[in-house]
Amino acid sequence: NNLIKIVIPGRIDTQVRYYGWIEKIPSSLKKRIEIVLLGLVNSESDFEIIQKFEELGFPQPIARSGKFISNEIFEKEIESANFLFFSTIQLTNYHRQIDRNLGSLFDSIRYAKPLISPLHQPIPSEIQENIITYKDDDDLVDILKSYVNEPKKVLIDSEKAFNNSKKFSIDKLTYFNEVLALINKKKSENFF
Repeated sequence: NNLIKIVIPGRIDTQVRYYGWIEKIPSSLKKRIEIVLLGLVNSESDFEIIQKFEELGFPQPIARSGKFISNEIFEKEIESANFLFFSTIQLTNYHRQIDRNLGSLFDSIRYAKPLISPLHQPIPSEIQENIITYKDDDDLVDILKSYVNEPKKVLIDSEKAFNNSKKFSIDKLTYFNEVLALINKKKSENFF
């Protein structure tokens, strides 16, 4: 199977995630990649995202409106992926940029998968080796084309993410410790 599989874990959410890039993927590339939305759908506008992916040639058999995805299916999909992906809108609040996207960062480490991420997204220095960044939609398409045209790059980046992920447990990542310290500070101030 020469398909490159990209999994987008996390809730389908038009408030903090950006999906417009899907319309930029050329037909020739669509035949070579599989993109799986792997998250809960809560609203009609979120469900429209699934429909848009399907209309553009990316079937979405897993995402179901109002239903959680079982751990077994979630893990199977992520483990079979070449890449994890998340595309966020650029939030103005730095802390919101972090807490809205921790899941994808954790998943990249936990499953030892490369994560494709927008350049504006804060990334812990410790996991930079897991991350492939893009500037805009056109840059993302060029990156995807490079993986399709040079399959060795998929293996190289997968191995890099695997080796990097072996070095860490979540509690060793200073970035996450900073987030936890912020949460604890807010708790002590009766913020929560």
